[in-house]
Amino acid sequence: MIRTFTFAGLACLVAFVCPTSSAKEMLSPYEAERIGMVESWHRQVGAIGGAEAIVDIQIWVQKSIQREYIEVYTKDAASGGVVTERISLAKKDLQGRPIGQAEAERMAKMSILKLKRRGVDAGFRLIKVDEVRLYSLTADGNLTALDAETGEQMWSVRLGRPDRGYSTLGIDDHFVTVLNGSSMYQVSAMQTETVDEAGFRTIVPAGRPSEAKRIDGVPLHGAVNSRGHALITTTRKGMETYLLGKPTVEPGFEMFSGKAITKPATFPNSDRVMWPTDSSFVYVVQTGDNPSAVFRLGVDGNVEGGVAAASNNRFFFGCTGGRVYAVDASEKGTVLWNQSYGEPFYRVPFVTGDKVLLTSGYGSLHCLSTEKGTPVWNRPATDVDQIFAHVGEQLVGRDRQHHLVLVDEATGNVNGRFNSIFVEKVVINQDTDRCYLVSKGGMVQCLRPSENELPVFLRTINPPGIESDESTDPKKSASGQPNAAPVDPFGVGTDPATPGADPFGAGAGEPMADPFGAAPGADPFGAAPGADPFGAAPGADPFN
Repeated sequence: MIRTFTFAGLACLVAFVCPTSSAKEMLSPYEAERIGMVESWHRQVGAIGGAEAIVDIQIWVQKSIQREYIEVYTKDAASGGVVTERISLAKKDLQGRPIGQAEAERMAKMSILKLKRRGVDAGFRLIKVDEVRLYSLTADGNLTALDAETGEQMWSVRLGRPDRGYSTLGIDDHFVTVLNGSSMYQVSAMQTETVDEAGFRTIVPAGRPSEAKRIDGVPLHGAVNSRGHALITTTRKGMETYLLGKPTVEPGFEMFSGKAITKPATFPNSDRVMWPTDSSFVYVVQTGDNPSAVFRLGVDGNVEGGVAAASNNRFFFGCTGGRVYAVDASEKGTVLWNQSYGEPFYRVPFVTGDKVLLTSGYGSLHCLSTEKGTPVWNRPATDVDQIFAHVGEQLVGRDRQHHLVLVDEATGNVNGRFNSIFVEKVVINQDTDRCYLVSKGGMVQCLRPSENELPVFLRTINPPGIESDESTDPKKSASGQPNAAPVDPFGVGTDPATPGADPFGAGAGEPMADPFGAAPGADPFGAAPGADPFGAAPGADPFN
């Protein structure tokens, strides 16, 4: 009897002290299936201390690297072609080397042959998908790059001294900027080849950090990488700018009115950076050869939640004064719209497609049109703290108790609240249709729609150095509208029904009219047909 009570008490103690992480902080396979998702992977990324030890965790779409696949698909016109198999060119063979395109195609042809024997007509094709990464930095200085689609570790490096503390990451295709106290490290994001002044080539592997560079001021909110520069706001009410890849070059510095409230925001590979200050201003800096301030804008209250950047140099933010702004930072700054909602805003907006979502201090989730700022839903969703992902037709976020919540994108109706799932740390993903949950113990779980094995990209990111799609598409004008057909400088129309119109007024198919008014075939100098143009009689020598 005593032994029975002893074991029962021990079991109760274990159940109380060691609750299962999967049951309370992650979705089980059954719960994920109920909401149309499946788990892609889960992996421990936290250090000692779990989620609290994760200083920063960000999603980045690597435009410089693409993953290649051979797809086997059916040629059934009724179904539009169904992908039956997808073979990665990076798949490892028995020797641990990538199989490459030739072997992947051979495997695809074997699959096609098997389908043909079953009476199914199939083919294969090569597709390319941008690489998506998940960067994490922990309090012990461990910077890790993971494949955001598989959870595979790409590289990892330990930096600096943990006792000095770390700030949030600055990321672009080529470098990851890490601040450790007042020291800056620039870590190569991918393998690159450099050439020194003597012409010697050097391979720089991914994950190699630069030597520590001491910055002049004390950083406030981490670094932002934009157009070859690392931008750092400091306690001196200013911003320091350092060249990426050349941190020892003398930095630039500019002073502003007030200290930065939040980390500056920029759209990937854009040259515009915006941040708010405690003087009720937002500032915009243009990066490039010589980073400099473009304009500042006074707003109603402070932007406590931060700024969300969108394509085409657009920025969205809400203020403590209850107003929401949309700003075009292309030139000198144009307020596209501003709307008053009478509720203070303390969270960064989430932009997806043509919608911008903001939660107020009262827990109201507003969905506004990015074009006009008008409400999209009939009424706001309630008891929502923050939206951090867009999966299928659902917005994924957490409520004010930090429990998982799902909101219908079209109507704003709350589709589900998971009081058993506690969202310890938010991973904002505006790029793909994936949701990343972080448990208290530092475990990251990646969830995707059950029908989408490959990521669906929610926003268009241009390769580094290209401003926008409109500027690179020859069929579009600066306004984004298709260019008009070329106009003849002499006023001739371009109707294909009247080709070859004479620029001097002759109709299509008519003999070309003389530009001086002579009849068709007539001598332009008035001579009779067959007459000598110099007046000589027929047969006479024109020079006598």
